[in-house]
Amino acid sequence: MKAKRLAIVAILVCAFALTSGMARADADDYWYQGHQGRWVQQENDWRFRDMSGNEYRRHGRGWRWYNGRHHGPEGSAYHNRAPGDNRTYNQFEHQEGR
Repeated sequence: MKAKRLAIVAILVCAFALTSGMARADADDYWYQGHQGRWVQQENDWRFRDMSGNEYRRHGRGWRWYNGRHHGPEGSAYHNRAPGDNRTYNQFEHQEGR
């Protein structure tokens, strides 16, 4: 009887250890509305950041995607780039070394 209980306990412990290890995911291993990224909590609110730097966050009473661009003086170089420069904001940031 003791051996049977010990075997059941051992099986349950092993099963729990295996399932908890398999349940872990990488930080960017989540998908939301076709975007791969991760959920982060910032400024007392939850946001979803995808691999391209876009954010899905609250706006008023709803939710909206933001493209991660800076506005104001820090974003003026991108907004005032030469006509025909079709780089994305992330490409522009990486190539300009910002």
